[in-house]
Amino acid sequence: MVSRKKGRSLGLADKADSSFSNVDRTLALPHRTQILYLPDIAFITSYLNVIPGSSVIEAGTGSGSFSHSLVRTVGGTGKVHSFEYHEERFEKAR
Repeated sequence: MVSRKKGRSLGLADKADSSFSNVDRTLALPHRTQILYLPDIAFITSYLNVIPGSSVIEAGTGSGSFSHSLVRTVGGTGKVHSFEYHEERFEKAR
């Protein structure tokens, strides 16, 4: 099940300069990662019904905190595919 919630606009669309690509805009924005703690991780994995043997796709590895918890949850029979665009964060999480 996928739900959509109305989000807050960053106002970039009306200020978009065609000389900048989406990659340029992404790199220009400040980046911080959020570390999830066990109560949050437990809620998310339970809500999404992540169990041993599950396959999970994560967009944004960030610090790797949630990724490592997902790996432990899905166990040896599951798979976690995590994608991180920012090379420095990818290397740190590795």
